[in-house]
Amino acid sequence: MKRIDVTFTAHELAHYDVDETGVIVVDILRASTTVIAALAAGASAIYPVSTPTAARRLKNAQAILIGGERGGYRLSGFDFGNSPGEYVPKRVADRLIILTSTNGTRAFLSASRAPEAVVGAYTNFTRTVEWMRDCSLDRIVISCAGSQSGASIAPEDVLFAGHLVEHLGDDWRRTPAAEIAKGYAQNKGHCLTDLLFNLPAGKRLSAMGLDDDVCWAGQWDRDEMLPTIRTLPGQTSGFDVLINAFENPEITS
Repeated sequence: MKRIDVTFTAHELAHYDVDETGVIVVDILRASTTVIAALAAGASAIYPVSTPTAARRLKNAQAILIGGERGGYRLSGFDFGNSPGEYVPKRVADRLIILTSTNGTRAFLSASRAPEAVVGAYTNFTRTVEWMRDCSLDRIVISCAGSQSGASIAPEDVLFAGHLVEHLGDDWRRTPAAEIAKGYAQNKGHCLTDLLFNLPAGKRLSAMGLDDDVCWAGQWDRDEMLPTIRTLPGQTSGFDVLINAFENPEITS
């Protein structure tokens, strides 16, 4: 019987034993949703980095697009923020993107230690469930990115984790954390967009004039894209972790 677990913050994942474990990283508002949107729009790859300084340095070295935010706001000098609607085909098709965000990229980088890791959101919900059922590994952890630089819980991430656990049925062994997430989702229901707008992150984004981001994140199965996360061995250019649904693009050092 497969086992399903949940970690509630990026900080928790950083200390989690991911050997022989499949990882699903979720940052509903907004990094996971944005990564899926960018790849669905034709971006060739996304490279998560931990700091804005690293993103700017790599952009200068490689002439690549950079996206990211701190505190929800686009960083100065960046091509994009963290809004999925910014990543449209005419801007990102066949382009490499460096991404840094307050919470999500921390979880992406930690997940790269696992033998298999993917990015999940409501916009690729069914594809994520299919991956879980098809995964050859007997243990899967749903990693919520959280808030406050990955140190606090983001309810929208727990909601998503709970909905995933719900869809697996009773032929999976659930840890106590997975049971908590499942119970939270069952208590909240499935009127997704309304739920997101009434959670702290949704309210904050709405106050910033980013209602469209919340609406985008609340679309079930908008895309069939399933991004994978992996470490690139032997890289010396700073591109150590790749998020992609295709072949590795060639990177010069």
